[in-house]
Amino acid sequence: MMVLKGSLVTTIAAVGLLAACTGEGGEGDIHGGESAGDTANATGEDTQPDSDEGKGDSEATNESEGPGTGSYGGSTGASMESSDTTSTTLGGGLADCSFDDALPFDPLGEVLQLESTNKDVCVRLERRDDGPGSMANTQWTLLDVRIGPIGSVAHVDDEASLCWYSSHHNFTDWAHTWTGERHYDVKLRHEGHDGVRTYELHTFAQGPLGNACAPLAEGTEPVGDPIALVPFNP
Repeated sequence: MMVLKGSLVTTIAAVGLLAACTGEGGEGDIHGGESAGDTANATGEDTQPDSDEGKGDSEATNESEGPGTGSYGGSTGASMESSDTTSTTLGGGLADCSFDDALPFDPLGEVLQLESTNKDVCVRLERRDDGPGSMANTQWTLLDVRIGPIGSVAHVDDEASLCWYSSHHNFTDWAHTWTGERHYDVKLRHEGHDGVRTYELHTFAQGPLGNACAPLAEGTEPVGDPIALVPFNP
């Protein structure tokens, strides 16, 4: 009877220990599963729609805009992301875009001064007219950019971080800029020869992974929604 009692106590203790371990392990698995699921869901909800939306927009843009030309000073997208922009205010440290108040806006000019409708964001593009291009257009080279939110404006004049995509008839040109912390794509749309001109800013955390200087918003990891821009001093 003493042996039976000892075995019974041992058995009960073992069962209790097993239940405690199982209960503790089960609770951990449940919380871990919930956390992993939440993380997966958050990632899927936050990033997948942006990726799909960007892809659709890119495909539509490619179909409608046709061919054009442009390059990042001979650099690829990968080297553009990792290169140092020697004359750049990295990440944006300027108060504003240093607009010239005396310069009237000319959509065909070599300096374009643009801002958001609420004046919280400014864009100054300086470009060079390289003459007629191969697509019944003007071939532009982007030389200098000041861009970003007021108080956090970046200045870039390194050719490896700048590109102007000159489209067919310049109906949908793109100005691409890598600041070292942000990739900015400015869309310059002209609705036909006598149509309305519109401007739009796309912001990304990273530059393109493949086709650099593309006829579309080419960055990755979108930061906010595109921002409509209007001419400064029209």
